[in-house]
Amino acid sequence: MFYNAEEKYLTWLSYISVSNAKITELFSIYKSYENVFGAFNKRDEKLAEIVGRDKAEEWGWLATEKILSDMLDVLKKDNTKVLTKFSKYVPRKVQEAIDAQVFHLLFYKGDLRYIDQKTASIIGTRLPDGYGTRVAKIFASKLASHGVVLVSGLAQGIDTIAHEEALKAGSGTIAVLGGGFNRIYPKQNAELAEKIAKDGLLLSEYPPTKDIMPHNFPTRNRIIAALSDANVFPQMGKKSGALHTFNFAIEYGKDVFVVPAEIERTASEGNLLAIKAYPQAFTISPDEVLDFLDRLEGNQNKIPKKESKPKKVKPQTEKKEELNEKQEAKKSFNFIKIYATLNEGEKQIVNTIGYNSLSKTEIATHSGLDAKVVNSTLTVLQVKGIVEIKDGLYCLK
Repeated sequence: MFYNAEEKYLTWLSYISVSNAKITELFSIYKSYENVFGAFNKRDEKLAEIVGRDKAEEWGWLATEKILSDMLDVLKKDNTKVLTKFSKYVPRKVQEAIDAQVFHLLFYKGDLRYIDQKTASIIGTRLPDGYGTRVAKIFASKLASHGVVLVSGLAQGIDTIAHEEALKAGSGTIAVLGGGFNRIYPKQNAELAEKIAKDGLLLSEYPPTKDIMPHNFPTRNRIIAALSDANVFPQMGKKSGALHTFNFAIEYGKDVFVVPAEIERTASEGNLLAIKAYPQAFTISPDEVLDFLDRLEGNQNKIPKKESKPKKVKPQTEKKEELNEKQEAKKSFNFIKIYATLNEGEKQIVNTIGYNSLSKTEIATHSGLDAKVVNSTLTVLQVKGIVEIKDGLYCLK
């Protein structure tokens, strides 16, 4: 893949996990991503005020052309491409989302043209009951049979139903991940992800080896909402992360369709909360979604700039301790720092293991390396702190 200068340096910022908000702030100050990269390389004093002194130093160490080249090589070998406003082909919905600062960059595998078609997200609880499962299949199969591209998050439950029904109908499907492509979650959806990469589109804000973190999922949901013409919620509990998608869709001016249920049905309590806040979201048939999409054609609205905040439906979750973002950033930094020093054989084994837990034999088979080479290399990777053994299998730390 060819990268122009700005795309290359924006990719570097995303790869080292600089947040979307910080990228926006850095660009507003330095006026180009190349200048941002140069500022990190030279340890510009302004950076400490923006990202903190520790991060400015850590990320500054990574601001070298050699490390950037290694990062781009990893993407190439992983067959992962990058989509930014500088790319040769940018789907309209993506350009609108970038203009509205929803995101700056997406990693992808598959066909971007699916984004340009009529899209509808179908998301909800990871643990649907019998009613929720039936409703999800009814909506997903009907929409997909009419050529609507279904967007979801590859989670178990409602998301999986949506992707599978779309693949079955051949309409295409888009999966937006909360981590890197080598960190598929849940693991049992790894094969489904491969099918989507072949017959649909995989998207992520995160580079291939980025670990799944709890706070990734709500932020992932804003991309689902932004790229979907309609957002459908078959079933979501009162603590469901799908409520984040519902709120993002409202914020972005997208139409939402929420299926009702009996008031005693615990798995649908989120639906009842959403309908109470937005009665116009009430829907009982996929035909209503299809009618809306037919009327929408040729009359799409851009994602509005943030002016006033719409009311939100809050997931009723228990209060949890805040994640230690500094610790996570440091962990990510250390991995990238060590990875850049690995030789080709070591990198090959790391990429082979990915998000899996594998035996030595499986690693040798999938990597194509000699068993003796695998054995000695794994020992080195353990010493370097990249690989560990759990239950007799090798996995990345």
